[in-house]
Amino acid sequence: MTAVASVAMVNAALRGESPVDSDLVLAIADVLGLPDTDVRIAMRSVFRAYNAQVSVLEMRTGTWCLDLEAATVKAVSCATVTSLILGCMGAQSIPVTVLSIVAPFLFEVERIEISAGDVWVHASLLDAASGDTVHLPELYERLPPDVRNELTIRDFIAVVERLQRASLLSLGPTGAVVHPVKRRADFRLRLK
Repeated sequence: MTAVASVAMVNAALRGESPVDSDLVLAIADVLGLPDTDVRIAMRSVFRAYNAQVSVLEMRTGTWCLDLEAATVKAVSCATVTSLILGCMGAQSIPVTVLSIVAPFLFEVERIEISAGDVWVHASLLDAASGDTVHLPELYERLPPDVRNELTIRDFIAVVERLQRASLLSLGPTGAVVHPVKRRADFRLRLK
């Protein structure tokens, strides 16, 4: 499985749109750079914390799949991923079961959608800004005339906000910096 496919599978599980199966365990392990046995242990702890009736044999090595409702998939995936991240951040002294209960309350999963038009504007901004730190009115003026004709300043601000949420643009007191797309798809967990 490619890194992009792993991230896509984890994102789908965090939204409750993917089955909890052996492929998901491998995808989480790939995305977090952890052994799949650690992910399986964390997932079992999550199931125990939620008093879910899942046989240990259903989560063995090899291929397996659990038939769960979307809300349960979302809760289990989120708790597993966040408890593993908290463990990597140095919370090893806290039992995984406790982390799996607390983790969903500490993190927020947000889906950010970028439209084809946003991608077009982002590409134009990369050409226009060429790594410079530029204030938004000047950045808008640097856009090619055909892009500016299609985009009011209000629409431009909305695109900038979406690009900022997707980490494709940073805003600071000195202006905006446009970032190129990363080679590897990513997801970000934000502390509440």
